[in-house]
Amino acid sequence: MENIAFFLAFAQNYVAKSELFQTVDLYEAQDPNAVLVCLSSLARKSEKALESLVLGQRNLKERSENGLRNN
Repeated sequence: MENIAFFLAFAQNYVAKSELFQTVDLYEAQDPNAVLVCLSSLARKSEKALESLVLGQRNLKERSENGLRNN
């Protein structure tokens, strides 16, 4: 339950209060939909913040547009 509280403390900085769930919603599986709403909202916020990051190599079109040479 402590980890859930840590997650909720973090999430309240990024997610609307109406999209947060209560600890019992997850721990006792009382409202799994509320948990999914919170996770989805946090995922949307994360996706917007991380749009510029790329894992692995960029494709050749992106590399040429950025002026990088192909090795």
